[in-house]
Amino acid sequence: MVGSGRAMGFVISLPDTHIVYSLLRQAPGPSPWWCRDPIASALGPLVWKKLDQPPGFNALMDSEGRPRLALPMYIWFQVLGEGWMLLWNRQRSVGQIVPSPILVHLLNVDHLRRLVDLDRWLAEKPAPVDPYFWVSPEFCVSTEIRPAYPPGKHELLLPSAFDRVPEFFIVTDNPALPTQSGNASFCIYAIDPAARSIEVFPQDWFNDGAGLRIPMDYLRHP
Repeated sequence: MVGSGRAMGFVISLPDTHIVYSLLRQAPGPSPWWCRDPIASALGPLVWKKLDQPPGFNALMDSEGRPRLALPMYIWFQVLGEGWMLLWNRQRSVGQIVPSPILVHLLNVDHLRRLVDLDRWLAEKPAPVDPYFWVSPEFCVSTEIRPAYPPGKHELLLPSAFDRVPEFFIVTDNPALPTQSGNASFCIYAIDPAARSIEVFPQDWFNDGAGLRIPMDYLRHP
């Protein structure tokens, strides 16, 4: 079903809201807002649980209520096929305002081990900023992407395990771009692991200060 509306003399066709909602549910997104749907695995359905402290932390629980994966805020993730999950975030340390590089994990949730020391991890000061999980090395591979590419397409060599990953997109600041009048240098990185490429699309509509103002803290953490 397609809806329609009229604005300024034009007829506007609107897509089926069920289709839009389905596409959004399948798209990658940041924790904790995307920590919603159960994830199918060989361990049984894994469900998200909001943790009491620190604020914004979520854990992925097995059927016995034991944690297998824990995420602070602003960890982006995408569920792939055959048990694989892609996660990425910017590495940050105390005192850093603009963090780098981007750390990307590819892991298989079928082989996640129980987090027996989750309480210790949650109690760390300052609060952890990276995802927390235990898995055998053959079921996880991690890599770093240095976000300083000029506009256009460039070669990007990732470990061969990432060949199973479809093209994905990261929105973040880019120190290779000139800072515009809006005091921002954001772009979209289109990363195609199989094609060994990364393409940079500057977001000048936002960077020049003329676009819709989005909280900087949200955009700063992919």
